[in-house]
Amino acid sequence: MSGIRGSLVFLLLMVSVISIFVLNRWKPEIRPGAPARSTEKGSRDSDQRAGNTEIDPGNANNPGSTVDDPSITERNGSQSTGSTQDNGSAGGVPESNGPFEVLLRVMDSRGNPVAAGLQTGLFQPSGEPIESTDSSQELQVQGLVVGGFGSLESGLSKSTSRLEIDPPPTGRWIVDSTLQEAPSDLLTIERLVLLRPDSVEFPSLLVIPAMTKAPVGSRLRIQVVGDGRTLDGGILKVTGEDNLWQLPLVPRQWYAGLLRVEVVWSWEAATGDRQNQVLDIRGEEFAGQDWSWSGTLSVDTADEAKRQGDKIRRWYRQLLDEVEMTRDLLLVAGAHARGKRAKLVRDDARYSRMLTHPLAPVLDDLGRGSRFDERRWRRLLDEDLPQRWSPWVEEGAIPWPDRYPGPARNVPLLFHTLVKYSRLESTVIYMALGKERHPNDFVADFDWDPATERTQTLGKLRNFINAIREKLSELEGD
Repeated sequence: MSGIRGSLVFLLLMVSVISIFVLNRWKPEIRPGAPARSTEKGSRDSDQRAGNTEIDPGNANNPGSTVDDPSITERNGSQSTGSTQDNGSAGGVPESNGPFEVLLRVMDSRGNPVAAGLQTGLFQPSGEPIESTDSSQELQVQGLVVGGFGSLESGLSKSTSRLEIDPPPTGRWIVDSTLQEAPSDLLTIERLVLLRPDSVEFPSLLVIPAMTKAPVGSRLRIQVVGDGRTLDGGILKVTGEDNLWQLPLVPRQWYAGLLRVEVVWSWEAATGDRQNQVLDIRGEEFAGQDWSWSGTLSVDTADEAKRQGDKIRRWYRQLLDEVEMTRDLLLVAGAHARGKRAKLVRDDARYSRMLTHPLAPVLDDLGRGSRFDERRWRRLLDEDLPQRWSPWVEEGAIPWPDRYPGPARNVPLLFHTLVKYSRLESTVIYMALGKERHPNDFVADFDWDPATERTQTLGKLRNFINAIREKLSELEGD
């Protein structure tokens, strides 16, 4: 007994010694005047707040607008006035060293390439101007400089503002420079310059050389609009009569076409003093009115926009053909299995089109009524059709999904509904033949009995098809 007591005492002493040792070793470092914890993100945010850029919280300057990207209100346009302004980190793009490639296109406001030999307002680091060609031109440069307002005529003088462009993360900048023909009493802009990395993973940059009559300190709301949707935007702060703004844009798969760029000074968002300053410039009759400028930004050329539009329309037409023909194939096969005749057989055009589908010969193999070939039906439903449908829904299948996001969002819903209908058709067949529902057909949840649910699902499928077809009709009219 005394031996056990001794062991317990020894064990307690050891625990106490170890605890004291650990507590003495662990001493959190607390530095006077420093926060207990900081993060890289927080550091970046505070750096941004310390700069000369502005943030429009909650899109306060345009509360009624529709913005596709919620992060727009967290970005802004910054001002470049010095000769060594660095924009490479403005959009969070990692830097690379050495020479890089530039694919340059200079277009008019309709997206057509300008004549060769014109000044572009772009320069080599030495100040040597880069002239236009009548098509896209590939350049190998040590650096790229975007000149400020007036550099189209006078080149880079000591008084001309400039923006030095860092090498892109992918080693190649795609530069679309669009000449402007729409001056207003708010802004005079010679050109808009869009710089895109050769990758959808990194942000782009919109450079805006401009002269303005707006008072110093004014905040101008800018929006990039395509097909009635706000794709991007931010706030530009006026620092003088001559401005060279740069606006980071969210990464996206850019599609070719003409976008609209709108710059607005908002009366409601301005202070009373600022409103009075603007009225001194514009006149008292403009009290309560916004002050605006609108121009165009060409992404690639008009010819490329037409090529992409044709490809998009062709893809959606083929998509609808596949969905409608496989739906009709399943309708006819289901009627045959139940020993009936599908109504669509009386529609010669629809039935003839269905028979051109690669899987249409299966109708001869399935049989009717009691001769229904269940094994062949399972292969059609579980193997053949999923293989046919998978290329339409795999990642990257939709060409330029940002061009028409509505139909693009409907594509996975369309095929989800088509799969559900196929399993409901199978369930109704098994019920008519007095068979138990096949385990593979339990992918669909029912709100009604299978036959009613089948009818409802066919209606939903028809609605998705009509919505995409309606948009396709609009595209045909473009």
